[in-house]
Amino acid sequence: MRAILDDNLAYPILLRHETGQRGSGFYMAAGDDTFLITAKHVLFSRETGELISGELNLISYPKDLADPGRIEWDLDLHKLENQGSFR
Repeated sequence: MRAILDDNLAYPILLRHETGQRGSGFYMAAGDDTFLITAKHVLFSRETGELISGELNLISYPKDLADPGRIEWDLDLHKLENQGSFR
């Protein structure tokens, strides 16, 4: 069995920085944990290696296409970095 289940690939996310920059990613569930998977350059500057911004807004939608809901999260990237949440 694959480590990433087909179901995990159905959760695209729009990532929006407070600076207006955007990127994409997806959720991955593993047991009781849920991870945000994205490319490093979406969060960190290629030139400086530092975070692009301090806040990130995530937007995704329910798996059920008939559900018109919207899922939105605001993340404090500096707090997450200080907690060692980035890998």
